[in-house]
Amino acid sequence: MEPRRPELGKGHWSKVRESVDEGRSRKSLAKKVNDKYQRACKVAKKYPLKCIVDQFENSTFDLTGKKIGHEHMKLAAVALLRNEYVNALKLRDNSLGNEGIYHVTDMLTQNIYITRLNFAENNIGIPGLKAIVQAVMDNILIVRLDVSGNEITDEGAKCLAELIEARTGLLRLRANHNCISESGAMAIGNALGSQIMNQLEKLDLSWNHIRGKGAISIAHSLKTNNSLLSLNVAWNGFGKEGAKALGEALPENKKLSVLDITNNRIDANGMAMFMIGLRTNETLQTLKLGMNPISSDVAKHLLMIIEANEKCAITHLEMSAVEGEIKHFHVNHGKVVRNVPEKPYVPPPLPPRDPLELMFEFKYEHGYRTLDLLMRMDKDNNMVVDREEFKNGLLEMEIEADDDQIDELMSRLDTNSDGSIDYSEFVQGEKEYGSRHKRHMNMQTMTKIRSLAMAMLKLRMQKQINEVDTRRQSTVQTNQKPQNKT
Repeated sequence: MEPRRPELGKGHWSKVRESVDEGRSRKSLAKKVNDKYQRACKVAKKYPLKCIVDQFENSTFDLTGKKIGHEHMKLAAVALLRNEYVNALKLRDNSLGNEGIYHVTDMLTQNIYITRLNFAENNIGIPGLKAIVQAVMDNILIVRLDVSGNEITDEGAKCLAELIEARTGLLRLRANHNCISESGAMAIGNALGSQIMNQLEKLDLSWNHIRGKGAISIAHSLKTNNSLLSLNVAWNGFGKEGAKALGEALPENKKLSVLDITNNRIDANGMAMFMIGLRTNETLQTLKLGMNPISSDVAKHLLMIIEANEKCAITHLEMSAVEGEIKHFHVNHGKVVRNVPEKPYVPPPLPPRDPLELMFEFKYEHGYRTLDLLMRMDKDNNMVVDREEFKNGLLEMEIEADDDQIDELMSRLDTNSDGSIDYSEFVQGEKEYGSRHKRHMNMQTMTKIRSLAMAMLKLRMQKQINEVDTRRQSTVQTNQKPQNKT
């Protein structure tokens, strides 16, 4: 007796038939697109490129690193004009320039199927960037855009700010590895903080030159932004001021779940201000703050604050390259049976500060480079700082120094004794300062963080004591109830 063959329902065969038909139609369309590309190459007297022909059947048109140039991009754009199967363009590192971008954006005006664009590392200028922004604003179906590695300056950042503020379908924007600095970052921050219902969920601004007012603007935008889920501002210069602004914004933000502030020159003072925001934040799940000049003591207090926040949602914390050693924490669970008297901590008196140390601390706190510090003091733009400019620069930083101290500082920094300080002498002075202090947090910062930790510890102990008293009272009340007679 022959075994019965399994019966397949009509639904199964219909799915198989649809899959086969789709494959045939895709190959048929790819052949038509290829024929169109071959004809365009023949008219332009160009040889067809195999790397382009191989991509016509794929949903992702990937030419990463092929360096096809703007002429072959024009021919590929002609072929893609009505290709309904391609939904993503990966054109990283293809030497497109503005002309190549024009060909792609012209194609996007008639193609409604492409939703993801990658124009990274294509030497795009302002005209090309404006064309991209206009194309995304005209096509609400585009959800991802990558313009990283194009040396975008503040003028280009203002174009991106217009895109963020416009009502588009864009969900992810990458503008990392560019040259966006203060004014461009301020424009982006204002766009993120606008009251318009933004759709943007992920923003990558890492590896730029964002510091000062630009960092503050982006941080403060988180107070009112109601769409951003992930913000990456790693490898910038947020410093103390940017960290303080983030600490002020985090308690009010109800959306952000991923924040990357790796290597932002945030010292112990800035981290202490940032920790204040973590005490009440309930949405942040991933926090990356490695490679900042903080010690293991600061890292420990950060962990204590996270532990004390019962509504804290952080599940991933990255603190790579922290100075010192972070030991494992042991949490003991049990009842609090008595109050342990605490010995008050009396900090030792602070020694008088060296004006040179204060100057370099001012540089770190504001996220300045050594060149920024030189240009701040150099009023006549001759790339050297004389005695008068040095004295006035210290006054602007609110650093007190008399004439004898000014002469001593000049002699310490002016190694060639020419009466002025150049860039190399600033760098050498900073190296000597760093080798002596290694940018450890000062005693005042330690006092602030320790007092904050002690306050959190007291609060936790008081809470446990209250819980014990509540259980004890409930037990006593239960025992005092009269038992029912049998």
